[in-house]
Amino acid sequence: HFGTTHPEIGRTKSNQAEAAMQLGEYERAMRLALEGHTMRRQLLGVKNLNVHHSAQIAALVRYHRGEYERAMVLLEEGLISSTLLSKTHFTVAYNLNLRADVLLAMGETSEALRNAKQALAILETRFGKSHLEVGYMLNTIAKIKAERENHPESIRLYQRGIEILTTHQSSNGFFLALPHAELGDVFLQTGDKKRARHHIDEADRILTMQKSKAIPTIAFVQYGRAKLNLAEKRD
Repeated sequence: HFGTTHPEIGRTKSNQAEAAMQLGEYERAMRLALEGHTMRRQLLGVKNLNVHHSAQIAALVRYHRGEYERAMVLLEEGLISSTLLSKTHFTVAYNLNLRADVLLAMGETSEALRNAKQALAILETRFGKSHLEVGYMLNTIAKIKAERENHPESIRLYQRGIEILTTHQSSNGFFLALPHAELGDVFLQTGDKKRARHHIDEADRILTMQKSKAIPTIAFVQYGRAKLNLAEKRD
């Protein structure tokens, strides 16, 4: 209906990239994400919100492939595309959140925390302090706090984020699996193996119930369980 070059074809490719990424098919995801983004950018120009969306998807794939500098380039392009938006728009918060993840992976924890706090402020202002997106953002900040070895604050933020997500998704919601596994890892770092096992078991239970094929989350949970088992054997 649209032919081979149309913004909607670009959107479809970007959506397919997201699906492939969830399955761990990163080569295919990268190809689709770049094809979708290039098509939209060429047809719509840089200052277009659809281009902002496709840039963020491509950046997310780059991030999961460990290509952090290239991910940041795409995120900068996304910010150019979002200049038509208010600085407190949800889309800007999402960009800041992803920037925080990339910066954390690059070891730039101070800058990561600054971006994450900016995103949280936008989300709390727009949606209130108990919104689903606020729960996701608290988990991001908790992860940064853990990396900075502020374990008490990390635990508090994870627990609040999980509480919010549970309110919106029930205790079986797929997106609860990763924060449970990450919180389990924080407890393991503090030597609390009992609570570490509880949260890793909970992550495993959710993935099994949801019959999830999200390879990155499954791999993280399995890695966390292996670390826990090793720690218990040493006792």
